[in-house]
Amino acid sequence: MKLPFVNFFGVLLLVLLLGGVACTYQVVKVVKPMIAPKEVVWKVGGVDYISATQLTKRLGAKVAETKGKTKSVTVTKGGATVQMTAEKDHLTYQSTHIFLQHPLKYQGSEVLVSENDVQNVLTPLLAPSLIPKKIAIPKTIVIDPGHGGKDPGATNNRLQLQEKNLVLAIALQLRTELSRRQYIVKMTREKDEFKELEDRPRVTGDVFISLHLNSSGTPNQSLGTEVHVLTRNQGSPGNAFNRWNTILGYLVVSRLVGVAQFRNRGLKMSNLAVLRNAMGPAILIELGFINHDIEAKKLADPAFQKKLVGGIANALDELKKVVIGCR
Repeated sequence: MKLPFVNFFGVLLLVLLLGGVACTYQVVKVVKPMIAPKEVVWKVGGVDYISATQLTKRLGAKVAETKGKTKSVTVTKGGATVQMTAEKDHLTYQSTHIFLQHPLKYQGSEVLVSENDVQNVLTPLLAPSLIPKKIAIPKTIVIDPGHGGKDPGATNNRLQLQEKNLVLAIALQLRTELSRRQYIVKMTREKDEFKELEDRPRVTGDVFISLHLNSSGTPNQSLGTEVHVLTRNQGSPGNAFNRWNTILGYLVVSRLVGVAQFRNRGLKMSNLAVLRNAMGPAILIELGFINHDIEAKKLADPAFQKKLVGGIANALDELKKVVIGCR
């Protein structure tokens, strides 16, 4: 049987036309670009604050109310934990008190943290890769043994100890250990001599560490190790490194406390001359209390000094890893 004649080219043209119409007639979902909501900023006493819950977006952290505590939140990221309680002058990061530029506040059922402290404390600790100012990989370390010469520093007359001598002994051990780890080490003094405060930070390096011993008004009363960074709103040259000061300061105080088993007195802020003109991350360490006999005896022991030196050196190795990871 003969098939009816079919115009092959006509059919082909019809298929192409129908196919073309089908392709151009698809339903397209139009997605309007989303406008990210602006952060809510609270003005408290002339200072800008944001709520702790906004750290989720800012730093990629998880924020939750602290169980059993009012006006308190727990911020977590990775394995790190931050505790923040309204009206406190510090937060607690991994069991270390980090003192803030402005106290935490509470408004509208929210714990508030100042913008200054978000940038200079929380960002370095929880999201260091977001720090805009990168620094050189630490290679040259300046060690500043406090006091010297006519300035003995704090003393313990009962044990015949002077701060200037103990910190120099520790500094010399630290130089040996850091040199062994391939750092270049410079000293602001290598013997018992007096150096002006303003001259000490003029020694160039990637990191500046000033070594000191603490003293309290009443002997045998206060204990522990603390680290100081420059007050974060002074407008001094050293403030260019606020964020890195926080990282360095935290690493040093936490590692020192770990090896010495001294009380952790935290990371504090001070407007100190040796820190104001620093040309890189800079800290001042109060290793312990010379006028507490128990701590003073340990601080004078070369074997114990070696432990302190190891803690500081380990912290510098960790700082180096953070700097490399942020590049």
